[in-house]
Amino acid sequence: MFGAHRGAAIVGKAGYILSCILASLVLVTSGFAYYVKAQVASIGGSDVISGGPSVGAMNILLMGLESRTDYDGNILPANLLAALHAGTVQGVEFDGVGGQDTNTLILIHIFAGGQKAVGFSIPRDDWVTFPQAYDGQSEGKIDQAYGLAYAQSLNETVNSSMSHDQRYLAANEAGQAAEIATVKAVTGQPVDHFAEVNLAGYYELA
Repeated sequence: MFGAHRGAAIVGKAGYILSCILASLVLVTSGFAYYVKAQVASIGGSDVISGGPSVGAMNILLMGLESRTDYDGNILPANLLAALHAGTVQGVEFDGVGGQDTNTLILIHIFAGGQKAVGFSIPRDDWVTFPQAYDGQSEGKIDQAYGLAYAQSLNETVNSSMSHDQRYLAANEAGQAAEIATVKAVTGQPVDHFAEVNLAGYYELA
């Protein structure tokens, strides 16, 4: 009888320890998920594409900008530019170093079922006819669509009541829409989703 009582006590302690471990794992997992969600939310989003599939076959356009500014149009810090060998603050501000061209364009197709994906790199210097004129230009290199539409948007809102951040949000979305439309026109393929990263984002990823 004493042995049975002792065995029950051991089982009880083991169950308690196991419950504590499971509770700790749930807590850590929840905390990590919250952290990831917060980090993703801080990156910013765009309403340029909506209604793309979240499951099944899809095309995703990856865009790498040569931009030396952040999403709000502020020049990147001098130490970050130096680490990237991307020029100086003065060069960006006064000498035209950098821009908003998409020096990297990769169209990724994910097959239905998610078991396979294929990426197609689009040469940035391909000469194309844009779906519409951006900043008064109807033809150019495929990587210019973003920067031309970006500049056009900023010119159109320079005397508006929009805030600084609102103007640059609109400019980025105009650039995104232009680049996506150009890729779709050139490849004949739909673009369901996209992601973009500038030099600062590349630095953080690396």
